[in-house]
Amino acid sequence: IKNAPGTRLTVVKGFSTLTVRKFAADNPDVKCDLLIVDGGHEFKVAEKDINNMKMLANPDFHVVAIDDTNCWQAGVCVDGAVQEQQERLQIKAFYALGEVRHSKDKREMDRGVSLFHYDLRLPMP
Repeated sequence: IKNAPGTRLTVVKGFSTLTVRKFAADNPDVKCDLLIVDGGHEFKVAEKDINNMKMLANPDFHVVAIDDTNCWQAGVCVDGAVQEQQERLQIKAFYALGEVRHSKDKREMDRGVSLFHYDLRLPMP
C-alpha cells in the first residue's frame, strides 16, 4: 500500500494515546474525512482516543466511526466514554449500527459501531 500511486494512507504503530497526538503535532496539515476509533476499551484510554482523533478531523467534513459501542459488556465496550463525550458536547451521534451475535457458550456478545461528528468549535478537553 505504501508505494501505490496516489496512496493517502499512513500507518503509525504504537499506543494510540501517544502516537495520535504526536502524529497530529508533527503533521498539522493532515486532516481526515474519515476517522476510525478502535483502540483501548478501558474508559480513560477510550476517552483519550476519542479526544486525540479530534485533532485530525477535517473542519469542512468528517465522520468519526467508534467501534465497540451499543453493547453491554464492561471492559469490551466503550459506551461510557462515548456517553461522556456526548454529554460534554464534544461529539454528536448521528447513526448507530448494532451487531447481534448469539452463541451457546455466551462468549460472543451484542455490539456495534456508531458514527459521530466532532464539534470543532469547542476547545479540546
